[in-house]
Amino acid sequence: PPTALGGSSSPTLSFDAIPETLSKTNLGLLQPHDPIHVERAMQLTSRLDGHFVQGHVDTTAPLLETLTTHNEFRLRLQSPPDFAKYLIPKGSVTLDGVSLTIASLTSTTFEVALIPTTLQITSLGKRPPHWPFNLECDILSKTIITHLERIKGSLP
Repeated sequence: PPTALGGSSSPTLSFDAIPETLSKTNLGLLQPHDPIHVERAMQLTSRLDGHFVQGHVDTTAPLLETLTTHNEFRLRLQSPPDFAKYLIPKGSVTLDGVSLTIASLTSTTFEVALIPTTLQITSLGKRPPHWPFNLECDILSKTIITHLERIKGSLP
């Protein structure tokens, strides 16, 4: 049967989750009525603005720490080894359904900065250390790198 999720003051969202989805996401950790983030897809007739995301989770990225100063709030996450190559400075990622810009990047970690509005309307800033955020990498990076790897002969 479909899984039902949604807060008490918001509509319920029901969907089916297959084993592959559960193995690549944090959905198995959620309980009925847990809040989730759903961004509306861009319409092809709209002005292009923001990030290109598909809503297809690639893997999870564990939260290493929350970094706060008097004027900034960041999340530092572990870069999943098989997906780190798709993370680029100022590139886009989606964490738990929220599209964001990479603010800082090392070979093993990346950070996203959360603006006050994002902190207010999402649960991103409330997650505990080690929370496995659903991660969708930039589709443009994935497409270009996959194409170059195929040309180079390292992919079938």
